[in-house]
Amino acid sequence: MSRSDFRILCVEDEPEILADIVEELCDAGFAATGAKDGEEALHLIRETRPDLVVSDIQMPRLDGFALLRAVRAGDDLTNTVPFILLTAYGDNRHMIEGRQAGVDDYIVKPIDFELLIAAIEARLENCARRDAQSRNQATGASPQERKAARGKIAALSTRERQVLEKLSLGCANKVIAYELGLSIRTVELYRSSLMRALGVRSLADALKIAMAGGLIDLTATTRSTIRNR
Repeated sequence: MSRSDFRILCVEDEPEILADIVEELCDAGFAATGAKDGEEALHLIRETRPDLVVSDIQMPRLDGFALLRAVRAGDDLTNTVPFILLTAYGDNRHMIEGRQAGVDDYIVKPIDFELLIAAIEARLENCARRDAQSRNQATGASPQERKAARGKIAALSTRERQVLEKLSLGCANKVIAYELGLSIRTVELYRSSLMRALGVRSLADALKIAMAGGLIDLTATTRSTIRNR
């Protein structure tokens, strides 16, 4: 995945600083958006489920610590999102409070953006490793089975892989057709051809191969399943 695949939510009550953070992260290639305080951020976290949050501590309405505690106490789809707190304080008391609330990292103001970007990348890499481990455990696939699955995925055409990814997110054929600029009939044909290529008869079996082969994200698939219940 490239940096542009990762959504970063930046939370800061000072508009100029918020604009600087969002601009720097966008320039670095991330998909960064902003929130002006903790309450707005909490709403956005629940609605958009970002991949990582960068938040100031001192803010009106809901400060950084309160935001972090609210997220960690929330639903299973958001309570593990990595959190980096921005602080003007370097004292142990604030750092201990943050650690107790579940912060992943600290950046002391004024912001060193190279350090911030390095911290973001480190946290995202940790999440990717954790997700890969969860995916392997959930599929129950052996190393040999994962290798075989990767071979089957590699044999699919680009369009077949795109259709399979959309199916993993719970998209109907009509939605897939709209998003990929295809006719519904063409989507149906791609769906049939990818299942033949994978050697399966059911979508569930196709998704198992896709997860074992690393094509689709187990977390995203789980979220989609919950949303569509």
